[in-house]
Amino acid sequence: MELWLRKYLIKESIISVVFNFIVGAFFALLFFYSLETVPLRGEQSIAGDSIIAAFMIPFFTCFILTALTRHRIRMGSIPEYECEFPGPLALRILPASIMLRSILVGCIGVMVVIPLVMGVFATLDLSELSFKAFFFFKSVLAAAIAAIIAPLAILTAVNKFSG
Repeated sequence: MELWLRKYLIKESIISVVFNFIVGAFFALLFFYSLETVPLRGEQSIAGDSIIAAFMIPFFTCFILTALTRHRIRMGSIPEYECEFPGPLALRILPASIMLRSILVGCIGVMVVIPLVMGVFATLDLSELSFKAFFFFKSVLAAAIAAIIAPLAILTAVNKFSG
C-alpha cells in the first residue's frame, strides 16, 4: 500500500471514529438521559437502539466517506488506486451507486453487529445497563463500528475497479 493511501486511510478513519464516538454519546444523552437504567429489550432499549445504530453508522460512514473520496479523486487531490484489498468479490458485490452501496453496508452492519451485541449480553446475563454504562457502551460501539467501516469504505472508493 502506498504511503499517501495509508496516511489518507489513517486520517479519515480517525476522524470517523472520533466523530461517531461523539455522535453516539450525544444520542445516548438525547434519548436515554432520563432513564436510570436502560433495559435490553423494550420500546426504549439497548436492543432497539443498537439495531438503529448498526444500520445508521455503517450507512452514513460509507455514504460520506465514499462521496468524499470520489470527490477528491475527481478534483485530483488523491489518485485512483489499483488495490488488491478488499478483493475482487467484495468489489463485485458492492454497487457502484453510493446510495445502494451504503444501504447494503448498513444492512450488513445490522446482520453482523446485532447478533454480536445480543450474544455478549446473553453470555454476560445482562438484562439492563445503568445509564452511565449504556452511555459508555453506545459511544464505544459507535466508534468501533466506524473503525471497521471507514477503511473499507475508503479502500473500495479509491479502487478504480469499484465504480
